[in-house]
Amino acid sequence: MAFDLSKFELEETAVLTVQNAKGDDDLIGADGKNPVTITLYGSGSRQMVKAQHKAGQQAQLRMQGLMRGKIDKKSGETADAELAEKLTACTKEIGNFPIPAADLYANPKLGYITRQVVKFLDDDANFSSAA
Repeated sequence: MAFDLSKFELEETAVLTVQNAKGDDDLIGADGKNPVTITLYGSGSRQMVKAQHKAGQQAQLRMQGLMRGKIDKKSGETADAELAEKLTACTKEIGNFPIPAADLYANPKLGYITRQVVKFLDDDANFSSAA
């Protein structure tokens, strides 16, 4: 019997059903009936690998600047923009919420959604196969 490595691999994508700001129910989307969903690329996808690599490079450049005595007065804004860029790259589609991913993640008033996405992406179990 041959060893089947594919049984251990993560799925490319998974779907997050977004919770409302209180976290006690699904966030109902634009159609007024169905929840908002976000299809995300997981850590095994080339999209996530590329986004992680870019985020790592940006963090390294910031750290090098700090070590050289360069203080970035907009570092918080820069970090927020970089996170939004990374999450946008990891988002395949948003269902029932008709705004671009970049606008969603850049809006601090929708931060409760951004935090759910970050938490979802950080858990590889969300991308494991059901087999």
